Amino acid sequence: MFKKCFWSAFLLLFAFGPLAVNSQESVRLGIPVTQEDLLDFDLIAPPDGSGFPTGSGTAQEGKQVYDINCAVCHGASGEGTSGNTVIV
Repeated sequence: MFKKCFWSAFLLLFAFGPLAVNSQESVRLGIPVTQEDLLDFDLIAPPDGSGFPTGSGTAQEGKQVYDINCAVCHGASGEGTSGNTVIV
């Protein structure tokens, strides 16, 4: 019985192990992002903050803006709804 379970587990690991490796390669985990890579994204808020209105705000006001404009894609806590929308 033990041999049968061992070989079943081994075969499953052998059969599906490469799929886990391939899925990581397809999303390019761990590869630095270049400026050219960023051009493919529709950045609403530029990284340098240019284009924002002048003035000041509070964290509570910022949360309201985030909840209305950003949370639909980035999630309530920045967890994102896909690999491209996670806030790091």
